[in-house]
Amino acid sequence: MRPANDGPAMAVLPAAIKPSQQTEWTKIVLVILVGLLNFHVPHYLFEHTSEPGRAEYLLELILVANVIAALAAAAGIYRGQRWGSRLGIGVCLVSALLWLAQETVGLPGLPQQWLEPSRIVALLLEGIFVVTAWKKAFADCCAESGTRGTEA
Repeated sequence: MRPANDGPAMAVLPAAIKPSQQTEWTKIVLVILVGLLNFHVPHYLFEHTSEPGRAEYLLELILVANVIAALAAAAGIYRGQRWGSRLGIGVCLVSALLWLAQETVGLPGLPQQWLEPSRIVALLLEGIFVVTAWKKAFADCCAESGTRGTEA
């Protein structure tokens, strides 16, 4: 027969994570993954066959700003600030728009590949983040106003 307490191994396990904490950690991981998956280092940084132009540098600046914004959003979510989730939604929207621009009109230094696996995964993670953040924001809004969303 086993004893009720399994000794020190049980003491090491963390206390139960609250659903709201689990949601916050999920959003933090998702927004960081979205930022990193959408940061493409264009080939012109490694191949010196031609001098990169202003458009390439501008695109790289936008991609770096998107990664920095994703990290800032993760910090805001960790601190429990509303702007963290809002900034994360913005990061996801910018990433999705950049993907759409890359695949339709093309972006300098990036190939047009509709079904590139990393971009598909990034789009899925963006969608999950936006839905999770939106649901949490709506739940917080309803809790503050005292309604459940179905009452008029």
